[in-house]
Amino acid sequence: KPCEFQKRQRRMGRSHGGAAIDELPGDPLTKISLNPSVFRVHLALLVGQVSFGCGAIVAKFGIHGGNPILFALLREGIAGVLLCMFNLILGGRPMPARSEVCAVLLGGFCVYANHLCYIMGLKLADPITGAAWQPSQPIFTAILAIIAGYERPSARKALGILTSVSGAVVMVLVGATNDGRSTFNGNVLFFCNCSAASGYIIISKKLLKRYTTAAVSGWCYMVATCLMFSTASIVNQGGPLLNFVCVEDTLELMEACRLNPWDVPPTMFLPLVYYVSLSSIMAYMLMTWANQFAKASVVSAYTVVQTFASSFVSGALILVWGVKWAEIYGLRPPGPQDLGVLPIILGLAILFGEPTLQEDDEEDPRMLLDESGVELKLRKRSSNQEDDLSPRPLGKK
Repeated sequence: KPCEFQKRQRRMGRSHGGAAIDELPGDPLTKISLNPSVFRVHLALLVGQVSFGCGAIVAKFGIHGGNPILFALLREGIAGVLLCMFNLILGGRPMPARSEVCAVLLGGFCVYANHLCYIMGLKLADPITGAAWQPSQPIFTAILAIIAGYERPSARKALGILTSVSGAVVMVLVGATNDGRSTFNGNVLFFCNCSAASGYIIISKKLLKRYTTAAVSGWCYMVATCLMFSTASIVNQGGPLLNFVCVEDTLELMEACRLNPWDVPPTMFLPLVYYVSLSSIMAYMLMTWANQFAKASVVSAYTVVQTFASSFVSGALILVWGVKWAEIYGLRPPGPQDLGVLPIILGLAILFGEPTLQEDDEEDPRMLLDESGVELKLRKRSSNQEDDLSPRPLGKK
């Protein structure tokens, strides 16, 4: 039975608008789940997606003349270690429960596939083509969320997503030119990238009910690091796979990548710092944190912001360095395509009218696992009733 102090803590949480379970002193299985303000959730999603959008340009600089798989390996390895250390400093669990290992492995595979396909797509195509695919994530995520039972379809949600996607498509396609680098292989990779990103949003929702943001992100990143290291070890042995990876504008850069696939060129350092600190740690933690409160379709709808951020940064760099310099990296100057920001803003405004936060089902208890694998039933009740923390065998409802 919970002590009197724990009962008081739960009642205080309810009186301050808590929707689920408060943090219990000395109990590593529970975590704070008081719903934050809707503004904070939207702000976290906006900042995270702006970081991802700017990262599309930064990554193009980092992989120019280098091995993109090595870039992804270093990004995931460094970020994964830092996230796990941060989780331990906060007092989180070092390892997930046995029943959650499969979900962590699947989430890590989604992170691995997301990063590998995206960085390879940028290598074979260009940042603008990559930005064209990102607005498809709301479609994939909404379909998966409806299939998984997390959300219900609505006309407003569909209208907001389609409006934002149409604006992103305008920003990408109007004035675009085909210089031969937007290959079929690059588009296939971007399709896999968006599908994997949507899968991570759905899978992490279940994990975030039991673990902290740093724990979920760190564990998935470590799984992705192991998979990326295996991929790099196979590809860097040489042959057709390495030739497929080392695609450059000049023969000199291609030969340097093929002969020294494990070398880290100086041009890769600063982009790595950006990707580890901002795109991996900050942006992923913001997105994962918001994902535990917001609906999956709302989380993925913000991917349309990446297109606007990439276009803005591209235009700023062209104004400073010139058009000829930008052509090396596949950047293009501002133009009529930037009017697509208007439908993006309109679509997000429509989504704001839809309930943002995930509603808790009053009939669904939150299940937690102790170290022995016994489930603890924590059901929300009225403030004048005690919570039921009695253990019960696995498998019983």
